[in-house]
Amino acid sequence: MKRSKIRAISLLMAAIMAFSMLGVAPLMVFADEAEKVAVEAVEVAGEEAESEGDELVDPLAGDVAQIVGGAAYTTLDEALSWAVSGDTINLLADINEDTLIYVLPGETLTINTSGFDMNLGTQQVIVNTGATLNIIGGGTLSVVAGGAGSKAAGIVVDGGKATINADIVSGNHGVSAYRGAVVIINGSINNAAGDGVIAFDVADVFVAGNITSGGGAGFAGAYALGVGAQIVIGGNIVATHPEGVGAWVDEGGEIIVNGSITAAIYIITGDGPTSQLFGSGDYQPTSSLDGYLEFTDGVSFVWVLIPVPGAGTGGDGIAATGDTAFYGLALLFSLLALGALGLAMSRKLRVKESL
Repeated sequence: MKRSKIRAISLLMAAIMAFSMLGVAPLMVFADEAEKVAVEAVEVAGEEAESEGDELVDPLAGDVAQIVGGAAYTTLDEALSWAVSGDTINLLADINEDTLIYVLPGETLTINTSGFDMNLGTQQVIVNTGATLNIIGGGTLSVVAGGAGSKAAGIVVDGGKATINADIVSGNHGVSAYRGAVVIINGSINNAAGDGVIAFDVADVFVAGNITSGGGAGFAGAYALGVGAQIVIGGNIVATHPEGVGAWVDEGGEIIVNGSITAAIYIITGDGPTSQLFGSGDYQPTSSLDGYLEFTDGVSFVWVLIPVPGAGTGGDGIAATGDTAFYGLALLFSLLALGALGLAMSRKLRVKESL
């Protein structure tokens, strides 16, 4: 890297200064060796600079992102293009640009927002198989994520792992997780269209905050498809569309809500002719998850935390004592340690065809 060249030259200059204090003769004795060291340092640094291209510099006015230990850049896109697996990019200002964050299979990337907001425009965040993305530092991550299908989401994690400590604002689906993905959102999700969260193919998604979903008929705040697909919501689900769904599970999917659900259609299980609609009072007389109300067709499950009697529907209405607190927290921390009816088309076919 260029940073190696800078360090080598700095060491050389320090050595020459030390020799000069001993007199001319010692300087002449060491001149040939010093020259060899200088030439080798420049050659090695030059090779590294060609392959990686970053240098240890102080940010300048207009720089918005910097690779830790390396160069600062005027766009996030440029910083991403120079980053290698294992790097951390620090934001130096709010980001407002069409930028795709794409983590290649098997690679790791960390972005420290330092409290700044990231507006990626029409782009999105994609984390591939075996890849890991960590976004720390808070702020808001905004994306439009245009296109069609369940992969037109603000955050798409396909077999990788993503931990995002920020609120997500998306113009389409909020988060889509597939093929064993693990996604932890330590914030809230607000999506204008589509689903708030989609999980299937043994994917686990944890959202610490609330989901506010503007998806239309046939879209839900949270949608889990398939055995092993699980979504845990730390707060509330609000589906604002007149025909929106709170939670939808199918083919063995599971959703756990540690707050309330507010939606025109409270819960749906199954799909097509076999689907069932549940109101807030249609829970089972007994529950397989202590402290929660259970909504199920016998295959797929939605559990909603039993509210404190007489409390409102907001976060303050969540029971947090005894077994309820134990099981609720146990579920959340275990996940963290992993590290509308009658529509013409089938919901699950729409999801699967988007793969």
